[in-house]
Amino acid sequence: EHNTVVKEKSDLEEQMNQEQTAHDKAIADMQQHEQDLLDRQKEQSQIALDKAVLEIEKKYQEQIEKLKTDKQSEVDKYQQKYFDLLEQLKK
Repeated sequence: EHNTVVKEKSDLEEQMNQEQTAHDKAIADMQQHEQDLLDRQKEQSQIALDKAVLEIEKKYQEQIEKLKTDKQSEVDKYQQKYFDLLEQLKK
Protein backbone atom coordinates (compact mmCIF):
# COMPACT_ATOMS: atom_id res chain seq x y z
CA GLU A 1 0.00 0.00 0.00
CA HIS A 2 2.89 2.34 0.79
CA ASN A 3 4.36 1.58 -2.64
CA THR A 4 1.02 2.46 -4.26
CA VAL A 5 0.93 5.85 -2.52
CA VAL A 6 4.55 6.53 -3.48
CA LYS A 7 3.80 5.55 -7.09
CA GLU A 8 0.68 7.75 -7.22
CA LYS A 9 2.66 10.65 -5.76
CA SER A 10 5.43 10.10 -8.31
CA ASP A 11 2.90 9.89 -11.18
CA LEU A 12 1.20 13.06 -9.97
CA GLU A 13 4.54 14.90 -9.74
CA GLU A 14 5.44 13.72 -13.26
CA GLN A 15 2.08 14.92 -14.58
CA MET A 16 2.54 18.29 -12.87
CA ASN A 17 6.03 18.62 -14.35
CA GLN A 18 4.69 17.84 -17.83
CA GLU A 19 1.91 20.41 -17.41
CA GLN A 20 4.39 23.01 -16.16
CA THR A 21 6.67 22.31 -19.13
CA ALA A 22 3.72 22.62 -21.55
CA HIS A 23 2.64 25.83 -19.80
CA ASP A 24 6.17 27.30 -20.02
CA LYS A 25 6.40 26.36 -23.71
CA ALA A 26 3.02 27.96 -24.44
CA ILE A 27 4.12 31.19 -22.73
CA ALA A 28 7.43 31.18 -24.63
CA ASP A 29 5.58 30.61 -27.92
CA MET A 30 3.18 33.48 -27.18
CA GLN A 31 6.07 35.80 -26.29
CA GLN A 32 7.90 34.86 -29.50
CA HIS A 33 4.73 35.44 -31.54
CA GLU A 34 4.24 38.84 -29.88
CA GLN A 35 7.88 39.78 -30.60
CA ASP A 36 7.49 38.70 -34.24
CA LEU A 37 4.39 40.87 -34.58
CA LEU A 38 6.16 43.85 -33.00
CA ASP A 39 9.17 43.38 -35.30
CA ARG A 40 6.91 43.21 -38.36
CA GLN A 41 4.97 46.29 -37.20
CA LYS A 42 8.25 48.17 -36.65
CA GLU A 43 9.49 47.15 -40.08
CA GLN A 44 6.25 48.28 -41.76
CA SER A 45 6.33 51.58 -39.86
CA GLN A 46 9.93 52.16 -40.98
CA ILE A 47 8.98 51.39 -44.61
CA ALA A 48 6.04 53.82 -44.43
CA LEU A 49 8.29 56.49 -42.89
CA ASP A 50 11.00 56.00 -45.52
CA LYS A 51 8.38 56.21 -48.26
CA ALA A 52 6.94 59.45 -46.82
CA VAL A 53 10.42 60.98 -46.56
CA LEU A 54 11.18 60.03 -50.17
CA GLU A 55 7.90 61.59 -51.33
CA ILE A 56 8.70 64.83 -49.50
CA GLU A 57 12.25 64.88 -50.90
CA LYS A 58 10.89 64.30 -54.41
CA LYS A 59 8.35 67.10 -53.99
CA TYR A 60 10.98 69.57 -52.78
CA GLN A 61 13.41 68.50 -55.49
CA GLU A 62 10.72 69.23 -58.10
CA GLN A 63 10.09 72.64 -56.53
CA ILE A 64 13.83 73.39 -56.50
CA GLU A 65 14.12 72.39 -60.17
CA LYS A 66 11.15 74.61 -61.07
CA LEU A 67 12.70 77.57 -59.21
CA LYS A 68 16.04 76.99 -60.93
CA THR A 69 14.31 76.91 -64.33
CA ASP A 70 12.31 80.05 -63.57
CA LYS A 71 15.36 81.93 -62.30
CA GLN A 72 17.49 80.76 -65.20
CA SER A 73 14.96 82.11 -67.70
CA GLU A 74 15.03 85.44 -65.85
CA VAL A 75 18.83 85.46 -66.00
CA ASP A 76 18.67 84.62 -69.72
CA LYS A 77 16.29 87.54 -70.28
CA TYR A 78 18.58 89.98 -68.46
CA GLN A 79 21.60 88.67 -70.34
CA GLN A 80 19.80 89.16 -73.62
CA LYS A 81 18.90 92.74 -72.63
CA TYR A 82 22.53 93.34 -71.68
CA PHE A 83 23.78 92.00 -75.01
CA ASP A 84 21.19 94.05 -76.86
CA LEU A 85 22.36 97.17 -75.04
CA LEU A 86 25.99 96.36 -75.84
CA GLU A 87 25.07 95.99 -79.50
CA GLN A 88 23.32 99.34 -79.46
CA LEU A 89 26.34 100.97 -77.83
CA LYS A 90 28.64 99.58 -80.53
CA LYS A 91 26.60 101.30 -83.24
